[in-house]
Amino acid sequence: MAYIQSSSFLRNVLVLDAAACAATGLLLSFGAGALAGLLGFPAEFLRGAGIVLLPCAAVLAFLASRVRLPRLAIR
Repeated sequence: MAYIQSSSFLRNVLVLDAAACAATGLLLSFGAGALAGLLGFPAEFLRGAGIVLLPCAAVLAFLASRVRLPRLAIR
């Protein structure tokens, strides 16, 4: 597997992406009922989307903590 050396810029971008993903996931998970009418989507759909975003945020946070990153994961 090919690896790349992570720069501080890339790590910062990954941290910001993880934070945005986690915030959106939490908002959708816990506020699905209130957002359903506003966005025009069913609450179950929004809640499911929020739950899917939480593991994505965890993976991004994990990658942000690495010095060497798998090239495929960054693509």
